[in-house]
Amino acid sequence: MKCPHCEYERAEAFTFCPMCGKPATKEDDAITICPTPRILSFIKDDLFLAICIILTASVGCSMISGGFNALFLLITIFAWLTYAGGKNNVVEHKHIKVISGSVYAIYVINNVLAIITAVCGVIYTILMLIPPVLDDFNISEQLLNITPEEYGPLAILPFTFITLISAIAMFLGVLLIIISIIMLFINVAGRKKIHRFVQSVYKSAEVGEETVIGASQTRVWLIIFAVITIASAISALSGGNVFGFLSEGGLSAAYIILNILIGKHFCDK
Repeated sequence: MKCPHCEYERAEAFTFCPMCGKPATKEDDAITICPTPRILSFIKDDLFLAICIILTASVGCSMISGGFNALFLLITIFAWLTYAGGKNNVVEHKHIKVISGSVYAIYVINNVLAIITAVCGVIYTILMLIPPVLDDFNISEQLLNITPEEYGPLAILPFTFITLISAIAMFLGVLLIIISIIMLFINVAGRKKIHRFVQSVYKSAEVGEETVIGASQTRVWLIIFAVITIASAISALSGGNVFGFLSEGGLSAAYIILNILIGKHFCDK
């Protein structure tokens, strides 16, 4: 028997080469998995290829506009690797796992950002609720005691101006809290479901038994994220950021195509 690695040869059969210690049968170093037929058809679909192309263009435009996102770059790279493996009917295990991990990382980062926004809003609001006091100076009392006859019609303007600024600042603090609540809701209700779907695809492919979950809910949230991203694209265009517009617009298109792809393969008619 001849070793395929070091060419060592002897008459007796062996499982591992006594010379180099490697397996007697030459195999790829990469650990591969054979997905279920439906997952494999999902990966081999031309729409999956379209998503890879659009994500590549979106990430490229994002780099040019200065909005580089390493996690989306990872998703794009490993989406290409997953597609390439799928065309050969074999998918490397770690490729889908990296995509799943990247989606989860986006979920965690957005949770942290939402919490930071909420804390800033609470602190800001509390600070604005504290009346400006300096040597027992109270704006509210001063406003009640001031009369045009005593101080003239313009005397009240500084106090009114300070009160107005405080009210606007307090409104901004409350607005930050509302925005953070919306961010948390979208993240927990939306991104978490998308991650669970991707994770279930990865785990189903790993064991060769299909247990894909949340396909219908994922499709709904993909449309919601597509609309949000379109709004972001319009905002970028209004600011003169053409590449930012193309990046966000491409990402929105990828969400929509993925919605169609999931419906095609994972939602029973």
